[in-house]
Amino acid sequence: MAQKQEHGAKKRRRQFRELAGLAYRRELEEALGQLEASFKAWRSGEIGPFELSDRIHKFHNGPSRELWSTYESLDAEMSVPLAFVRGVLKEEDVPPELLEQLRRTAELHRLPDD
Repeated sequence: MAQKQEHGAKKRRRQFRELAGLAYRRELEEALGQLEASFKAWRSGEIGPFELSDRIHKFHNGPSRELWSTYESLDAEMSVPLAFVRGVLKEEDVPPELLEQLRRTAELHRLPDD
């Protein structure tokens, strides 16, 4: 029985890690899309190379670092509910066996006016 519980816990941790990876990828793609707009502005002559360099630097020290901290330094069982509350992860992304647990945990992260 203990071995079955241990297997279940490992599976749950793996599922949370996979969900954290999905959320990280989605948020990083969104942030990179904004950075991509800066590259387009540079190529079209709207901004110069120094402005582009500054935006890359701000991206690295801002969104990139924040996302890394959220998804790489926090435990997945903490970052996934945050992503769920922010709408990065949807119910259809979550395995059914985790959904109720995630809903309960997410409630702890919701702001009073949500």
